[in-house]
Amino acid sequence: MPKASKKRKEKAADFTKAKLKLGKGKAQANNAVDTSFKARSITLPSQSITAQKGEAVPKTSRKLTFDDLLLQLKHYNPSTRKDAIFGVRELLEGYPQLAEMRLNALITSCARLIGDEDASVRKTLLAFFEWFLPRVSPDILGPHASHLLLFTTSAQTHIFPEIRVDAVRFLDIFLDVMPDYIVKGWDESRADSVASHGSRVLDGYMGILNAGTKFGQDGSSAPAEATSTASVTLSAASKQAVLKSLAHFLEAAISPPYPDGSDAAPQRMSFFSSAFLSKEAFELFDSLLRPSSQASSSKAARKVWVENPDDDNEADGWCYNAFSDSLDATTSWNLQDISDASALVEMIDHGATESESGVSGRIAHLARALHSTIISNLLDCAPLVFSLNKGGPPEAELNLIIHIGRIVKILYGALLRDTTLSLVAHVRQACEDLQQILGYLAPYFPFREQDAMSKPNIKVQQSFQKLNLIFCEMTATLLHITQNKPSPSEPTRRSGKQKASQNSLAVSQLQVTQVCEYVVQLLRGEPMSASSLGRPVTPEVYASLLPTIWSLLSSNAVDDVEGPPGSLSRVVLLATLDHALKPTAATKRLTIEFVGRLLLLQSAPEYRGAFAMGRSAEEIQKVEEWLAQLPRVLWELRSKDIPSSETILRPLLRLFQRRSSFLHLKISSSIGSRFIPYFVMVHPSKGEIAGPFHDLPPSSQDTVKRLVLDVVTTIISCSADPEEKLGTAVGKAVAGSEDESYWVRTRAATVSPRPRQSA
Repeated sequence: MPKASKKRKEKAADFTKAKLKLGKGKAQANNAVDTSFKARSITLPSQSITAQKGEAVPKTSRKLTFDDLLLQLKHYNPSTRKDAIFGVRELLEGYPQLAEMRLNALITSCARLIGDEDASVRKTLLAFFEWFLPRVSPDILGPHASHLLLFTTSAQTHIFPEIRVDAVRFLDIFLDVMPDYIVKGWDESRADSVASHGSRVLDGYMGILNAGTKFGQDGSSAPAEATSTASVTLSAASKQAVLKSLAHFLEAAISPPYPDGSDAAPQRMSFFSSAFLSKEAFELFDSLLRPSSQASSSKAARKVWVENPDDDNEADGWCYNAFSDSLDATTSWNLQDISDASALVEMIDHGATESESGVSGRIAHLARALHSTIISNLLDCAPLVFSLNKGGPPEAELNLIIHIGRIVKILYGALLRDTTLSLVAHVRQACEDLQQILGYLAPYFPFREQDAMSKPNIKVQQSFQKLNLIFCEMTATLLHITQNKPSPSEPTRRSGKQKASQNSLAVSQLQVTQVCEYVVQLLRGEPMSASSLGRPVTPEVYASLLPTIWSLLSSNAVDDVEGPPGSLSRVVLLATLDHALKPTAATKRLTIEFVGRLLLLQSAPEYRGAFAMGRSAEEIQKVEEWLAQLPRVLWELRSKDIPSSETILRPLLRLFQRRSSFLHLKISSSIGSRFIPYFVMVHPSKGEIAGPFHDLPPSSQDTVKRLVLDVVTTIISCSADPEEKLGTAVGKAVAGSEDESYWVRTRAATVSPRPRQSA
């Protein structure tokens, strides 16, 4: 039976339909063949049977050549691209000659990764560029700037916000190594601005700052999310990165570079130009005091005609007249000067100043466009930074305010000090905007750590000091502009409505008083708070303080503050002179440059400022003390620092040449006696010893020796020394040297001067 029923079921199965259970498919037939297959892909980008690799080809530790690494920089896997960047650095460290040989291929491949969507690849590329680009000469790197900026400006407008923020980090590196190429054409006023990227870079900054979903505190930690530009809100850390890069860009674009790289004295003293009728007049004044090492190499040697030149005089090319003075600029012009002057006149006649006004208009427009961004960030961050906080101010917000201060200083400083700007509306708008910015910061000034019980943070203190210096300079500049410098196009007589409008721009008396007190405290080295110690001013701080001091000294508005007339400006001047009497070794040269120019301003022919030295007996006394100590400083310098020696000698020469009204005969006699040890010293046992003058380089190599003789000759001509001790000491020092004939000629010119004649 069982067998029979089984056979019946088997026969019936062929004609019945199988019932399928829920969730299960139809069962496969026993004889079904599975045709599906799986395989693993094998990629060998750096291995090929046909590739011929010589043993001399540079390879990394993974046996990859430079060409292999360039291929891997285009790989789809982010880890492979990142490893390829490490490999390129390893190869360049071992074989530096590859940098220039394969620079074009390397820049072309790496530039594509600036906008890479993987954060780790961008971070690795940033580190590589920070290491590699400073090692390449800017002249060699310059032709590749256009290619780098093409991808960088594209990344500035990327759909992912973290890529836009990283793009400005790349720009920071490029601005360090090749700033001229990055900022070229930023003002849109030059003929070649279409072919340059400066304007596109600046528009990229503005687009990021005007953009409004937070994407991470560091700008790269969050996953990439596609967002529209208008919906992005930058975090404080990201804003800080963008504003820092923007300040870096504006410094390179607006602030002129130092002419000599190592010595920035002409640039440091450029704020004096606002007190002269023209920039050319200031340049002439400044050139009289500039050391020969800073003089332009393009200028031809100045030659003055003499009646009976001898062989030495022909070799020297000029003869000194102790009674001559360079008040008249045309008396010592050469053919090169005349050619430069005629070219300048021709440029002015053809409207060459239009480009300058275009730049000023661009700065004014940029300052106005950034004003709302600056105000909103100040309102957001200032209460957090300047309020009582035991852990100290938040770093991101503090740095953000510091970078805002840098931007304000660059934009408004350049705009308000521009003597060629004739757009009165722009100046007035800039003054109103700057006054509003300073007004939001004024309640917190002077900026310092509020928690006196916590351990002081040196880095935070330095940041607050930078912000204090910026606030002081902008306040003093605004004070000087609104009170002392009406625009040439404005009428001299203002209506009542104009006067009321002008008074609305006046800086508050309390703000001016606080700035003056802070400057005096810095110069005197006094502590800024009860929990801090007084410290001497550093060279960096003193250089940053000079524009503020000058604006306070040259502003008539300081006299309007409650108290005796001129009391605040007089206190600032006396504090400046006190610091000049006891400067630190690091600030000594800067102090001499600044005070020397203050003393010579009144005798400059085209000076039109309000400042004047020697208005009180105390000022004259301190000036006399300062002048009397200069020979000792020269003696200490000896031949160690020739530019510093020239910095002392040139103001002395011009001061005694011009017979300044507050210089008396006793000053010349006092300085003359102090100059004697510079030439000859008397030792108790050894007798007469040659002074530091003997150690100076010979006149055939440097002009400092003859400059010393010029100063001494002028001092002797101004003083009454019947014994001629100084002249005797100089005669002993130059006896038998190549300078003896020059000394004889200058002394003869002093005894019997003759008028100079033109050739």
